[in-house]
Amino acid sequence: MKTKHLILVRLMRNACEKNMSQFEFGRLSNISLGVLKVLQDYGAVMSFTHVDCDEPSVYFIKLNFTKSSRRIFKNLKIISRRRKQAFVDVPQLIKVNKRFGGSRDLIILSTDKGVMTSREALEKNVGGEVLLATSVGLIKFLKSLGSIE
Repeated sequence: MKTKHLILVRLMRNACEKNMSQFEFGRLSNISLGVLKVLQDYGAVMSFTHVDCDEPSVYFIKLNFTKSSRRIFKNLKIISRRRKQAFVDVPQLIKVNKRFGGSRDLIILSTDKGVMTSREALEKNVGGEVLLATSVGLIKFLKSLGSIE
């Protein structure tokens, strides 16, 4: 299901607000796993482990409660939704990264080479679907580029 990562982001945000250092989540899609890996590389997620048990599939997710990771969870916005998707090609991604790709901003894309940050996508010279971002004005900027369907 494409919307699993949306539920996961909301759960992480709620867990952070309630100072829950860990929580469990059921089955994870490949996109959700990719989002978790990016957030782990960014330092917002400490770890996520798959636990084999009687239930179909359970992951335990540990959050990192540093000042910067709290800011990430507080500001993380869902950009692409089921009916409103935002796609960027490489030239558009260059414009997005110049304007919003600062050291404090995080933009997560789903590309044909996996889930990655906008910086990694530029290094690999690929575009993709913008899933999540911490940038406030990104949605308006993507609309002005004609990237949101």
